[in-house]
Amino acid sequence: MNSENGENRVNSKERWIFDILCSKVCVKGAVTLVTGGASGLGKATVERLVQQCGKVVLCDLPNSKGNEIAKTLGEDKVIFAPVN
Repeated sequence: MNSENGENRVNSKERWIFDILCSKVCVKGAVTLVTGGASGLGKATVERLVQQCGKVVLCDLPNSKGNEIAKTLGEDKVIFAPVN
């Protein structure tokens, strides 16, 4: 992953990989669990799954930005589960 100005950026190869994965895992009405979902590839996966499937449980460390991401994407669509 690349970093610019402290923000994680997903490169084109990583984006291609998760585009394929997200298109295969989306099941209408299902809730998807994503570990490491508060940054980088995990965050990008959460964002894509919210667009395609609707509901995601975002799992990451308690001190991550998971809660902030859930609020931004909509707490009706994303639940933050702090895990260690």
